[in-house]
Parts: sequence; structure tokens; C-alpha cells
Amino acid sequence: MSNLKHGSGAIKDGNSNAAIRALFTLFYFLNETPCKLLNLSYLCPPMAMSKKALFEPSEIDLSSVCKALGHPARIKIIKILLAKNDQTCQEIVDKLPLSQSTVSQHLSELRNAQLIKGTNHKTSVIYSVDKDHLSKSQKMLSDLFYAHIFNVKQTTLF
Repeated sequence: MSNLKHGSGAIKDGNSNAAIRALFTLFYFLNETPCKLLNLSYLCPPMAMSKKALFEPSEIDLSSVCKALGHPARIKIIKILLAKNDQTCQEIVDKLPLSQSTVSQHLSELRNAQLIKGTNHKTSVIYSVDKDHLSKSQKMLSDLFYAHIFNVKQTTLF
């Protein structure tokens, strides 16, 4: 803080590095960002702002669905659950060349994207396709690829 006293010479002597250090020390002690203190907030985005906040909610939803479907094991899990709904993790593991822990991680990703849902039953979880959300996801994909090209609306599978 001594650099901030009158007559310290930090700026007068042309020592710009010392002046910058002094300013950032002040910002640190005041617990503020330079943009906020200098009323330049229009130049600086919020510190913890996610880039996702710059997009439409429907675009964010669609991207999370696409990310969840971005692994062949997850696509296979969806196919398995569409063929026979209401299966435990072990039943799904038996149909895949993957370990139980790996399948559990994939199921978790699919649950986070709301493509499947899990219901607790005794000591296990019964997984099923969330047909409402899957239908919504299918509509979003159809709108993205078909509606703009062919100017038609696709019907849903569910």
C-alpha cells in the first residue's frame, strides 16, 4: 500500500509497472474488479459468466442431448432400453462389452441429459427411457435439420 501514498513517484517517475502493481494491489484490498471500480462494467463480462449463458435455452438443451449421445456405448444403452424398457444396470451390463462401473458412468451421463430416468427399487435402480424428453429431443433435432431445409415438421416417434 505504500506505493499509493502521495509523492511515492510510482507514476511520476515513469515506472508504469509499479503503478500497475499498485492499482492491482488496491483492487485486491478493495475486493473489486478494475472494471467495476472504474465504472467500466460494460467492457468486462462478469467473472464467472459461462459462455453457455450467451445461447438460447433450447440450444443449450440440444447440445447437452448431443453430448450425451456422443459416445457409441450411450447410443447402445438407449437402443437396449428402447427394445426392452425397465432394466437394471446389471441387465444392461450383460448386453455390453463394458465393465459395470463404465456402464454406470454412461447411465449417469444419460440421466443428466434427461434421456433416461432411474427408479429406486430395493437395492438397485431400474432404468427406463424418458419418452417425454426423448420426444422433445427428437423434435429439436428434426427442427434443426429438417424444418429449415424442407419447411416441414417431423412427427415424433413416441
